[in-house]
Amino acid sequence: MFGRKKEQTPPPQPIVVEDIEEEKEPSFRWKNRKYLKSPLPFESFVEETKIFSHNDTFDGFRFEVQKRIKESFALSHVWHLGSQTEPSSYFMGVQMHEETGAYYLQATRDTNRKVMGGFGLKPNKFIKFSTHIQSTPADSDTPSGVMAEVTMKPNKETMTQLKYQGGGWILDYSQSISESLNLGFQYSYYQPQQITQGPVLGFRYRGIRHKFGATFDPKYLSGTVSYGVNGTITGTSLFTELTGGMKSPTEYGVSSAVGFEKKFPHGSVKARLTDEGVVTSVYEQDLGQMKISWCADLDHGKSNYKFGLGVSLLFANF
Repeated sequence: MFGRKKEQTPPPQPIVVEDIEEEKEPSFRWKNRKYLKSPLPFESFVEETKIFSHNDTFDGFRFEVQKRIKESFALSHVWHLGSQTEPSSYFMGVQMHEETGAYYLQATRDTNRKVMGGFGLKPNKFIKFSTHIQSTPADSDTPSGVMAEVTMKPNKETMTQLKYQGGGWILDYSQSISESLNLGFQYSYYQPQQITQGPVLGFRYRGIRHKFGATFDPKYLSGTVSYGVNGTITGTSLFTELTGGMKSPTEYGVSSAVGFEKKFPHGSVKARLTDEGVVTSVYEQDLGQMKISWCADLDHGKSNYKFGLGVSLLFANF
């Protein structure tokens, strides 16, 4: 009774678990400049979501060597051993640019006597000039011509491009509406034929998992819609494309395609299937200074088949 008073054990304290902020889809913060990002050019609204670009597939064997003499100067050589569908060719290119991005200069020539040159100038962060010149033989399928472009970015959320190409003028405008949404339009006028096209309306959304792009021409009732979703399976992305337009004054045509892309630690594989039964697949392996690619294009309806193997080497002297 007169002993030492027993100490009471304090009640257990609740365990506080810090909230882990999960990566969320970009929200539609309407016109809040704090969250806006620089918009893409109008021509990239749909191209960004497509499964393949036009350079992904080829026929035959292609060997490429690129050597960087220094950070701002590089030489490239491409040998293409073609097939019955694509003739053999050799391509040589020189590229020079300033590290700050103030200017760039590039020139290329191949065995088909096609010469291309380009020059770009960026005097400040608000405006950029670029021009490309192409000279081809008279019997070539690709005509000679000049392309000039002026890109203006007066602020963070808008981009305006004025282009001259193939005897026509093209005006592109794109704007960031939110951190994930871009809207834009394109208007073009071809002086020799006095043809006016546009305005072509564009829409582009890019979130963490979902990508969506669309263009629509109200005058010709034509357009393209592309959609992609990432992460449905680890490292796998799914894509779909839908294109529609007037084939003739009385006929309207629609084409579609589906595909996927699977990424590995040092490579990727892509495949696409169109509604006409054309199957295209590309496998790429990155081995550091060497890249290897295999591609196949199977058109069962027309019995056209393409198979290609490509090797690319990169050397640097700095």
